[in-house]
Amino acid sequence: MKSIQQKLTFIIVLTSFLALLLASIAFFSFDYYKFKQTRIQELQTLAEVIGGNSVAAIDFNDTATATEILAMLRALPQIDRAALYSSDKSLLARYQRNVKDTNWNPPQPAKIGPTFEKQFLALMHAINNDNRDIGYIYLHADLALEKARWQRYLLIIAAVFIVSLVFSLIVGAKLQKTISTPIKTLATAATSVSHDQNYSVRVDPRGTDEIRLLINAFNDMLDKLVERENQRDQAEHELRAHRDHLEELVHQRTAALEASNKELEAFSYSVSHDLRAPLRSIHGFSQILFEDYRDKLDDQGMDHLARIQSAAINMASLIDDLLQLARISRSDFTCTKLNFSEIAAQSLDKLQQQEPDRKIKSQIQENLYGYGDLNLLSVALDNLVGNAWKYTSKTGIAEIEFGRINSQNGQTVFFIKDNGAGFDMQYVDKIFVAFQRLHGPNEFPGTGIGLATVQRIINRHKGKIWAESEIGKGTTVFFSLGTHECNED
Repeated sequence: MKSIQQKLTFIIVLTSFLALLLASIAFFSFDYYKFKQTRIQELQTLAEVIGGNSVAAIDFNDTATATEILAMLRALPQIDRAALYSSDKSLLARYQRNVKDTNWNPPQPAKIGPTFEKQFLALMHAINNDNRDIGYIYLHADLALEKARWQRYLLIIAAVFIVSLVFSLIVGAKLQKTISTPIKTLATAATSVSHDQNYSVRVDPRGTDEIRLLINAFNDMLDKLVERENQRDQAEHELRAHRDHLEELVHQRTAALEASNKELEAFSYSVSHDLRAPLRSIHGFSQILFEDYRDKLDDQGMDHLARIQSAAINMASLIDDLLQLARISRSDFTCTKLNFSEIAAQSLDKLQQQEPDRKIKSQIQENLYGYGDLNLLSVALDNLVGNAWKYTSKTGIAEIEFGRINSQNGQTVFFIKDNGAGFDMQYVDKIFVAFQRLHGPNEFPGTGIGLATVQRIINRHKGKIWAESEIGKGTTVFFSLGTHECNED
């Protein structure tokens, strides 16, 4: 690869060569043009002089005199041939420097004027006397002598070329340093920055031209790189400080979460033991009253007793649901490949066994597989199928469907669809919130915790759950799972 010094020197020498070549061509062309014009003018003057001296010889057709006149051309070495013609264009006399050349025949005076060829210059000139042409003269000049002159001229030009190129080479080698030296310095600095990551390098600006602007821009770039490097170091330092603080905060939060879990476990134990015991007593003694003392109670007393039993049963169910909701977030997660079709069918069979008289038109798509925790997803499908079963209890011909669709982004989406009571979509955000119920206990029993439990299970599977419904036409609950493979927790 050529260096910038070599390139600049080559450009200087080439420019000088082209300038000299152009000047030489122009000068040579002008000299050649002037040479032609001068030689033609000289021949025309010579033709007029000889023609004037030959008027009498032509008038009297004196061949001898005409020959003597042409013989005077021997004094001019460049004229090697000549001829005189009478008015009828017949040859009157001829001249040849080389008398041994017997092959030359003078041309007929058909074309008046000069003829310039590579080796000679010829002129056919009319001899005029008293405003009439009385004859013609032909002159032929040999250009061999001029050829030698041109050769000497070309040798001089070549010598000037060589001297000029050597001079331009010497001067160019000196002058190119004003450009190449700062550029080489800049290249060395750039190499140091690139290879050694040395951002402290600076280049001393020189001159007032574009190279100075380039060097200033390079130095400014290095200043900005150093500034960014300092900012990055500061940011990394702050990031390490934040990370240490975050680790400490995570440790504190983890400790607080562990304490909260312990409190929750204690609460769960309290609910499952301390609250269930008096609840069982209330339900047990009310059952004894119902069995042993119902004949002693009036209708109002029996109604109060029935209310107590119903409230005890609802309270027990609510405690069970609360305990289940609390266990969802703390239970172990074991991912396996599951057949959702079988789980949904089992949930439906359990409900059918509890109410064998109900007529349900069910449709469960076969072989719907997915990945997740068997216990958690069984609880979720029990709740979803149970809701479909519950809210179609007042429908003439109940229909429950479980299936799968593919969303636009290619994700697998499962759904449970029924033709039950449905709900107003403006309240759709409330159905997954604990204790939020869109139907009263007189319409459909329940605690309002089922769908909140389902949502928490789906969240543990990194999935999404949503619903679409219309009053009187049924509800469709959709859910997707983010556990595509069992290596994901």
